[in-house]
Amino acid sequence: MGRGYRWGWATAWLRRRIEGTRGSAVPLQRRLRICEALESRRMLASSAGDFNADQVVDGFDFLAWQRDYGAQYAASDLSSWEVDYGSFAAAEATAIALADDAIDVQGDGVLVNGNVVTIHAAGTYRISGVLSDGQVVVDVADDESVVLILSGATIVNSTGSPLTIVNAAETTIALAEGSENMLVDGANYALDGDDAPDAALFSTSDLVIEGTGALTVVGNYNNGIASKDDLTIRGGEISVVAINHGMRGRDSVTIEGGSLAITSGGDGIQSNNDEDPAKGYVTIGGGMLHIEATGDGVQAETTLVVAGGEIVIDAGGGSESSSSTGKGLKAGAAISIEAGVLTIDASDDAIHSNGSVLISGGVLNLASADDAIHAEADVAITGGDVSITASYEGVDASAIVIDDATLTVRATNDGISAASEDGTSSTVAIYGGSLVVEAGSDGIEAEASVLIAGGDIFVTTAGGAAYTVSAEESAKAVKADVELIVTGGTLKLDSAEDGLHSNASVLIAGGTLEIAASDDGVHAETLLTINGGAIDVTTSYEALESAAIVINDGVLHLVSSDDGINAADGSETTIGGRPPGGGGTVGSATLDINGGYIVVEAIGDGVDVNGSMTMTGGTLIVHGPTVDFNGPIDYDGTFLMSGGFLVAVGSSRMAQAPSAASTQESLAITYGSTQAAGTLMHIESTTGQSILTFVPLKAYQSVVVSSPELVAGASYLVYSGGSAIGSLEDGLYADEEYAPGTLVGTATAT
Repeated sequence: MGRGYRWGWATAWLRRRIEGTRGSAVPLQRRLRICEALESRRMLASSAGDFNADQVVDGFDFLAWQRDYGAQYAASDLSSWEVDYGSFAAAEATAIALADDAIDVQGDGVLVNGNVVTIHAAGTYRISGVLSDGQVVVDVADDESVVLILSGATIVNSTGSPLTIVNAAETTIALAEGSENMLVDGANYALDGDDAPDAALFSTSDLVIEGTGALTVVGNYNNGIASKDDLTIRGGEISVVAINHGMRGRDSVTIEGGSLAITSGGDGIQSNNDEDPAKGYVTIGGGMLHIEATGDGVQAETTLVVAGGEIVIDAGGGSESSSSTGKGLKAGAAISIEAGVLTIDASDDAIHSNGSVLISGGVLNLASADDAIHAEADVAITGGDVSITASYEGVDASAIVIDDATLTVRATNDGISAASEDGTSSTVAIYGGSLVVEAGSDGIEAEASVLIAGGDIFVTTAGGAAYTVSAEESAKAVKADVELIVTGGTLKLDSAEDGLHSNASVLIAGGTLEIAASDDGVHAETLLTINGGAIDVTTSYEALESAAIVINDGVLHLVSSDDGINAADGSETTIGGRPPGGGGTVGSATLDINGGYIVVEAIGDGVDVNGSMTMTGGTLIVHGPTVDFNGPIDYDGTFLMSGGFLVAVGSSRMAQAPSAASTQESLAITYGSTQAAGTLMHIESTTGQSILTFVPLKAYQSVVVSSPELVAGASYLVYSGGSAIGSLEDGLYADEEYAPGTLVGTATAT
């Protein structure tokens, strides 16, 4: 139907209105103004009445106004439209009243053959009534569009699609307010082939569904609703039950509004154009969706975007199902979630992309029998609230970035895992947000590197530090195969194995860390560097362990059931005659302390270096072992002390002081008997200068002190007991006033 024909029809209709329609309540002057307004709008492509900008004011403009502009107008404007255009839109529609063998048509553009209605001209058609075994067909020119207003229509076809669009530029199905409509096909179609209909509602071209009424679609043959081009849902209360896919738009599926309930034996919603990279996409911008699919909930060949709406998906029977047939959201190229509320329960991945996944907003509740979020390339979670209540692995991708999001993960295997095909390039980077991970295996792990620069991070693995795992299992809180870096954030780690672990290096330059570990608090195979931060290892087997340890700054509180700090590389060899133990090992491991504040509370060695150590600055306080098979400080090679402050107390048999080649003096004191825990000790010069006032947390028999205040060859008085007033931290007094106890002897600085 050409534009000239449509305008001629509208002009004739308006002329009839002006001449006086029976029962009209519109005054003549008002009708004249209507005519003048329509004539003006016809002449202006951008006029107020031409809402779809086709230079013609007709029923299509009414639908466009409802869809895109109505919300911008006040009630009075709506009334004006109804006066000016409402009757026009209704009058333009051809009325089709369905009834078995008695179909009634009021208007043009329709052919009826038995129970088959064929619409062959562009226009608006209002369909009502019931066909118990029939069909409505749309077949217009390639450049023509059709609007079908379903107003209480039920169409059943036992041998084919009840509503088929054979040809059109675009077909809009408008669900009339308050209406209930139904389309039902049969289990077997008479027509077959690639171009034959395969859905209860089928279109070869663009299909739009809108309105406020209800539509039920039952696809007994294959799909429920299908378009071979674009499928757009803008409104309506739509229920689909299909033996295969619920909704399918080959080129695209766009959901802007409405309420959708889909039950399908295949995918719930699908777009599957695999020939054009610009097509095959799904966009959800609004509406309420409830999908129960045996296959995937929503599947896009290329990209899938969620920008709004409330979405509930049960795929493949859910996360407790033994099948693995259903992913919640699936895309071939990328998934982007910007807003909306999503609840997904899937027997396979909840969110899966063969490319990337970006979550920048929205509220997500995910349960999966496999990965909750999986991408072959990268995952970026930069916003939103994501709760993973059940999964095998929570987040799995080649590269993972988390920033400014709230993420909760429960996983039976790894919580957050970066793995790639080459096995060496995967990374995890956390810049901010809130992250809670409960994992049966590793909490956060990457084949290459892990960077933590911010955020509040809580990780529990395999039940926490109160549990252990076998040698074949891995349950580290944070793990990197190559490099692990912490520069900021707050970390609370509760691990059945190591807290922080790298197969190569660990660097801590900032942040606040609280670590409880069944094995090592922080472990690096080759190099552990601490340049800053606050590290509190509350439980561990060994608090820090690496072949080379460098501490330049930071505040460290280390508690261990074995060694507090252990520098070991496996290269040590047995030697004899090392005093005072009479034998030991020597290796190439190193410990270098250049700054920081370090407190060790160890049952084993306080500091154990299978090699040599240096101290140039900082403070080291050791509350060492109480049994003679371990020492407060244990090294094999040399301990060169050139700066800083050291106090190490504990058992006496294995006790060692800094090497004689040190440039800073030390005192080594051994008591004749074990001193009780909490017994105050005090060391001062003969002139009364305080060197140390200290309260050991455990029983002790040896004390080693090194301070810049010590003078070579000078004698110092050693007191036991008494009292002190001053600032007390970690057993060490500062700026104290000491009331003498018992003088137990003197010691000479060497």
